[in-house]
Amino acid sequence: MSVLCVSINVRGLKNIVKRKAILLFCKEQKANIIFLQETHSGTTDEKLWKQQWGDEILFSHGTSHSAGVMILFNRLPGTIIEQKTDTGGHWLMAVVEIHNQRFILTCVYGYNNQTNNRAMMNNVGLLVNEWKTKFGTEKVILGGDFNIAPDSWMDRIPHRGSRPEYDETLSNLCATTNTVDYWRLSNTTSLMYTWISSSNNMHCSRLDYWLISQMLCKDILMCEMSASPLTDHCMIYIQIVIIQQQRRSDNIWKFNNRLLLNRAFCSQVKALYQSVLMLDMSDLNKWECFKFRLKQIAIENGKELSQKRKYKQKQLIESINEICNKPEPSMEEKATLHALQLQLDELYLEKANGAYVRSRAKWLEHGEKNSAYFFGLEKHKQSKKKICKLKKNEIIIENQAQINEEIWLFYNNLYQSKFQEMECDLLFGLVKDKIKTINEEEKNILEENLTKAEIEIAIKQMKNHQELMV
Repeated sequence: MSVLCVSINVRGLKNIVKRKAILLFCKEQKANIIFLQETHSGTTDEKLWKQQWGDEILFSHGTSHSAGVMILFNRLPGTIIEQKTDTGGHWLMAVVEIHNQRFILTCVYGYNNQTNNRAMMNNVGLLVNEWKTKFGTEKVILGGDFNIAPDSWMDRIPHRGSRPEYDETLSNLCATTNTVDYWRLSNTTSLMYTWISSSNNMHCSRLDYWLISQMLCKDILMCEMSASPLTDHCMIYIQIVIIQQQRRSDNIWKFNNRLLLNRAFCSQVKALYQSVLMLDMSDLNKWECFKFRLKQIAIENGKELSQKRKYKQKQLIESINEICNKPEPSMEEKATLHALQLQLDELYLEKANGAYVRSRAKWLEHGEKNSAYFFGLEKHKQSKKKICKLKKNEIIIENQAQINEEIWLFYNNLYQSKFQEMECDLLFGLVKDKIKTINEEEKNILEENLTKAEIEIAIKQMKNHQELMV
């Protein structure tokens, strides 16, 4: 299997809609580990933000308008062993164990002041080395916004000075922790930037990095940067191979009420209503039939709209990346870049508002909050509904497809008709002598009593029908 790590400078998550949009974007990346910088979080935000994310989050708090870093975990195939935080919200360290391998994760948000930044990087390097000894591992992953451009010509636009200047802070950190700037190692001559000034003066810098242990370089599948919404920083991501393992999806379908704004979908629903209304069945059966077919139509339309939205999102990000990768874009390209970024931001804000409606997050944000007890109870009940293992002939089956097939075969055989005429004749022959016989007079009396009973039942049914008509 592989572990995907993502890092973004989000420039504040206090705004509820922006926070939801950023969390949605992170979920869509299907990353296991997400580093966020400049979160502006506080201790009072921890419980709510964890509920909104739905998985584990580690915090290092700054102030309500500066600093703050977080590490978010999404279906991490391992456990968190220990964590350590900075009191100023500029770095956060954690040790995770994934399939008996320990990794030291460090999320960094550098100072704008060069002196403070150099002191912080020296401190981080010493702490990483201490943990390497303590936990017996050389596997280190440092990521985030370091606020450092190592090469004034390669990592900045416009260039500084008449000749390249080098900031030794990052190289010293790499030397201390035995790590490398993997993207630059793989793209020695590329001019790409992770920060673009929002003031349209097209000042660009490469400030966001993945510094990884040299022993992990052979396990890297990809290390790239890409556009991200609602921030002036790009997302950087790195994928590391550990072992191969398959995971099973536990998705549950829910009706997307935004489909009601789609005219084509509403027309289909009206046509479905008319067709079901003409069916020759009870009202209850009509209602069940309508719900079943409505679900099919909703799923088909939902998939179609989702594909169109994903295609548009992909086109926007590709267009933004194409312009950002140009060393000196023209004024028209700058204007186009600004317009494309606004479209991408609007797309994710719209998705965030839709998510609020579906999950009732506004109620969670402003109204009464559900307790941890009910969340735990719901999770416990959901897990008990699944059959994860099945024993058959002393063999344990864990594959979900095989489990479903065995269950189907069991009940199919259980309720299968096994009538055989020969066996029935044999049974009747065995009980024939034990059945009491009746004479002709008794037979007539029995038939007469049955006829009277049938007449009484018919009369009662007619009376009931007349009362209903009245």
